[in-house]
Amino acid sequence: MNKARPKLKGAGWSPAARALLERWINEGQGSGRVAVFDLDNSLLCRDIGEAALVALLGSGVLRPESIPRALSPGLPVAGGVTLTPSDAASVVDYYEALVAMTEHDPTDPAPYSNGYAWAVQAMAGLTPAQVVEATRLAYAGGDASLDLGRPGAESRIAIEPGGRSYARPFFYPEMVELVGALLERDFDVWVVSASNAWTVRWMATVALRDRLERAGFERGIAPDRVVASSLLLEGPEGRLHKDGLLVRGNPGYASLDAGELSRYRLTAQVDYPLPTYSGKVAAILQWTGLSHGARPYLAAGDSPSDHAMLAFAERRLWIARAEKPAYQKVTADLLARTGREGWAIQPVLGQKAPGFLAGSAELAERAEGGPVPVAWLDSIGALGSIWDPSAEGHLD
Repeated sequence: MNKARPKLKGAGWSPAARALLERWINEGQGSGRVAVFDLDNSLLCRDIGEAALVALLGSGVLRPESIPRALSPGLPVAGGVTLTPSDAASVVDYYEALVAMTEHDPTDPAPYSNGYAWAVQAMAGLTPAQVVEATRLAYAGGDASLDLGRPGAESRIAIEPGGRSYARPFFYPEMVELVGALLERDFDVWVVSASNAWTVRWMATVALRDRLERAGFERGIAPDRVVASSLLLEGPEGRLHKDGLLVRGNPGYASLDAGELSRYRLTAQVDYPLPTYSGKVAAILQWTGLSHGARPYLAAGDSPSDHAMLAFAERRLWIARAEKPAYQKVTADLLARTGREGWAIQPVLGQKAPGFLAGSAELAERAEGGPVPVAWLDSIGALGSIWDPSAEGHLD
């Protein structure tokens, strides 16, 4: 028997997105329909995969000289210098340079996929237990209550002593509410991410579960509902294993037991498909068990890396990051090709005063304490009349 029509109470929802999501949940509840969520900058504000890499470097668990040279080509930078992980001021500088090195061709639909893969391959030689511990430190900073991973708890992770730092990610409360509403109405909720699998699984099954419980929800995401970038794992018997199979056949591994995770070591070999860009669709087809011709009922994402997944789904929630005008422009192009039907748009801020934006006046108040850049308003405005409460059904 279907439950009462859901009500999303979070103050940050745009009126149009709230109305559409409430209706979609009501129409699909009790059916076991698949809903897939990107993690970084979609469920979360900021990027936990990058934060975990920073934590591994900051703790000394990952050292520049331990990163396989064969995976880290020398990159030409200013002044005729060739940059390697050991030469860079920090490995983060090398990672950012590698990502930027492949963005020069405007016809490339997946310019950053190699950089995303490298961020996982750089961890070769570590154990999943070490990656999980770095994730916990990146998110909660050693706070057992996980309270650092919440809005308003501004905390940073040092990239290098006395130098640059990285703001800790937190879950958008409104997205926690949405996941909880879907779970309690029997949707099959998945997290599909380009970040490393062990970081994403800890975030989905430990940190998000904590947020869901604090919000009054009883159900959480199961470990085998996490699909993320992984490497082949060398087991204690010398064989190679895949994360997606281990999590389904090894209860200790699935529950992130530190002793069990320490029995495996990351190789440098990518476990395909890599869930980024079109690879997210391949991963969804491989692991979710969708029948032939079926598509996810709902997908949520924030970047062009999520476009293939969003276009594949029946309904889409687009997290429109105001500080990313280029993302909104290419997404407006995607809407023009696919049609606006089935798109909900939710603007957010990810920098100063980060969080969901319910209206344009709020954006003006919170945009780094100054005037709102015209590019932000123009690019988000191109996605539709998202600020007008009278346009609740505008995009459906």
